[in-house]
Amino acid sequence: YDFGQLIENEYFNLLVEQTAFFRKGNVEGRYFFTINTEGALINYFQQNLKVQPENFNAKTITISLTDFNRNKAHDLLVAIDTIYLSFTKEAKNQTIEQKIQFLESQIGITEGNLEAFENYFEGFTIENRTVSLEQDLSQAIIQLDRLDSQRIKLRERLLEVELIEKQLESKEQVLV
Repeated sequence: YDFGQLIENEYFNLLVEQTAFFRKGNVEGRYFFTINTEGALINYFQQNLKVQPENFNAKTITISLTDFNRNKAHDLLVAIDTIYLSFTKEAKNQTIEQKIQFLESQIGITEGNLEAFENYFEGFTIENRTVSLEQDLSQAIIQLDRLDSQRIKLRERLLEVELIEKQLESKEQVLV
């Protein structure tokens, strides 16, 4: 094939163009290159690529690639770095999106609760023919506190009853 001629086959379409950096060598105008299979590339990277944690606290790693061609190794590392950064950014974006969805759902729930409280107090105000919401709220809080105290006492009594029931079932001596 000549420079600028499209090379087509069942695996790829390839166009090799001559750049300003091209210099003819001692190969009488004939050049070649190898297109590796995916398996060959995986094998190459498994043998020549090293990834090691550098600092766990800083979440940094060291990536090194051994190759006879220094420029090729550099370009491959830049490509790996670019892909890794893109993947990391995508993963962070996904996490952020999930957090946003969760927060939006929580906002919706909170809005619903606030609306329910607002409706409750509005109905309470109308039903009791009062506009002193602060005083009514204070009374409601006192009543809720009393109810909560009663609930705690009832739970304690229920636990005592359950303990006595277990003692009776196991035919142990009942301690009251």
